[in-house]
Amino acid sequence: MKKSTKFIIVATVAVLLIFSITACNVNIQNTDIIGETLPADIEVTYSINENMSAWEMFEAGVKNYYDQKYTAMLTIGEAKAGDEESPLAKMNIESVKIVQNGNIYSKNTVIVTDSPVLVIVRGFAESATEVAVINDTVTRREAKSFGETDGIYGVKEWDEKITMSYADYYTGYTLDDPKKLFTFNHTAETVDASVTTAPVDEGDYYTFTIGFDLVASVGDYGKVIIENALSENKREGAGVELTKHYYKVTMWKNGLIRSYENCDQYTIIAPSDAFVNNQQTTNNTTVYFSYNEKEMVFDEYTADLLS
Repeated sequence: MKKSTKFIIVATVAVLLIFSITACNVNIQNTDIIGETLPADIEVTYSINENMSAWEMFEAGVKNYYDQKYTAMLTIGEAKAGDEESPLAKMNIESVKIVQNGNIYSKNTVIVTDSPVLVIVRGFAESATEVAVINDTVTRREAKSFGETDGIYGVKEWDEKITMSYADYYTGYTLDDPKKLFTFNHTAETVDASVTTAPVDEGDYYTFTIGFDLVASVGDYGKVIIENALSENKREGAGVELTKHYYKVTMWKNGLIRSYENCDQYTIIAPSDAFVNNQQTTNNTTVYFSYNEKEMVFDEYTADLLS
């Protein structure tokens, strides 16, 4: 395999582990879809109505997310490294994130499902991390090996876990703040009207597409990608060029986000000897939200990591 090919895929995986499907020749276990109903007693601060624009609804949904004492998110989808039509690798993305009373649990898994050199790519590109943030103390571990267990392909063994302060985790492992819902610069001013659609009443919820300016919305996202994809001596002058950035959003009528499809495509602009110069990555994922703490129990998800 060419060295440039390896670095393109590694860079893609590094970014995928920040955020957070039918596979080829691999049986991967997916969590059942969550959040199909709302708790009867749930309360929200910011209401929405049929006269609002897509941005106004989206903004209310984000604010309500931060107001909730409990939110669980399940992300599933696919990423492609290299050209979208003939990628160097296709990767399955699975992520679980639970926020409860300021504490966070997160598990992110990236598994290579298709590549011209599948066995080789799996050897260096598959990754998984599991993190718990309890009272600003971080417990973290990474996958040591992948394989099949009872016919399901996934993490076979974990490395030893480490514990550190949240401040050390934030600067030492990623620039992306796990306490944030989005890393992009999403404001009324960065909305792209040419991509955005008016909300449609679907009965119990509204649906709409909201797009953002491909330059103004990059914000810290570009820093996150560069930090994770390039070594320190290759970052000067590097940047990220977005070619797609929009969400297909479903919102409950009480103002909570039900789900959104995330459609991103970007190119890393870097020195030619960084091996990822002008290489394209495409992410297509769906994030499902649940506000029922009995659906994904925080203590059950953190039990093994914190034991």
